[in-house]
Order: sequence, then C-alpha cells, then structure tokens
Amino acid sequence: MDRKARMALGNTVIVASSIIGGVLLTNQLTHDQGGLLGLTATPNPTATAAATSGSTPAPSSSSTTATSTVKKGMSATISYRYGNVQVEAIKSGSKLTAVHMIQSDATNGRAAAYPMLVKAALSANGTNFGNISGATFTTDAFKQALDSALSKIG
Repeated sequence: MDRKARMALGNTVIVASSIIGGVLLTNQLTHDQGGLLGLTATPNPTATAAATSGSTPAPSSSSTTATSTVKKGMSATISYRYGNVQVEAIKSGSKLTAVHMIQSDATNGRAAAYPMLVKAALSANGTNFGNISGATFTTDAFKQALDSALSKIG
C-alpha cells in the first residue's frame, strides 16, 4: 500500500474513532445527567411540597424574589464551516444555570461535541474553557453563540 493510501486509511480510522467516541460520550452524558444534552430540570420545591402534601401552596414573596433574578438570553445564529449554532443562556444572579441548544446542526458527527460544550460552559460559568480536541471550529462557534446570548442578559 502506498503512502497516500495509508494516510487516507489512517485519517478514516481517526475520524471514525472520533465519531464513535463522541457518540459514546454523548450517550454516557445523557444517561448520567438524566436529560438531553446533559441538562436536567430543577424541580420547584414549592410545587414538590404541594404535590406531596396534597394542598395548594400560597404564593410567597421569596419565590417571587428568587425568580426575578433569572435572566434569559437568545444568541444570534452563528454560521460556521460545519453548520449553525444558536443557544439560549439562562442565568440566576451571576451564575450560568442552563444552556439550551436552539440550533445545533453540524456535519460528520461534530454535533456530538455540543453536550460536552454545554457541560464545560456550565462548569466555567461562561466561555472560559478550552477547546474539545478535534472540534475546534465547533467549539469556537459554540463560544461565539454563548457570548452572544450572555451579552443580551447583561
């Protein structure tokens, strides 16, 4: 086998391994986190208490105050060489609490990076995290979209 054929075969194996690894990691994140893209719903303690006690809770001023600090921002659609990215960021006070993927198309399995990027953004409380190996363009587009959403929150 000549050098070009070996290189092509080697590149094919690397791409296939990356895609399979991303799918396996995505499945693991989804299984571990209990939701699509590694996001889980936070139960409302008042509603949970009402469901348990069988009574309807009276509205409290503390829940109104807590919800008034929640802010949402929708990013612009970021187009890059492998697809489009658009996110919604949710902050409670100064803490990034959720990132929802609105548009997350990417070619050749690159969309498998999004769950890892969401998790990294939540851990970093923003875009101050490193690139995912093999997904540099996807990471950069995700960070641009997240910065766009965060800029609308203030």
